[in-house]
Amino acid sequence: MLDLSDNHIGPALLPFFQHMPTLRVLYLQGNPITKLPTYRRHLVSSLTGLTYLDDQPVHDIERAACQAWAAASEVP
Repeated sequence: MLDLSDNHIGPALLPFFQHMPTLRVLYLQGNPITKLPTYRRHLVSSLTGLTYLDDQPVHDIERAACQAWAAASEVP
């Protein structure tokens, strides 16, 4: 579990979280990073072990949709 709520974490740090594959619970509420329109999709698709993000659980159907979105985004 990692709680970084109410800090000054911006979108530039999004790739940093991809290096935490065993992370299960992440709280980032109150940070500029959450204003990114694709914030949740990026984190759910890259953190395969994530079960809870901010105040919402990550369900299997959401994970599948986010991974499909990520795969489609990689196509040149």
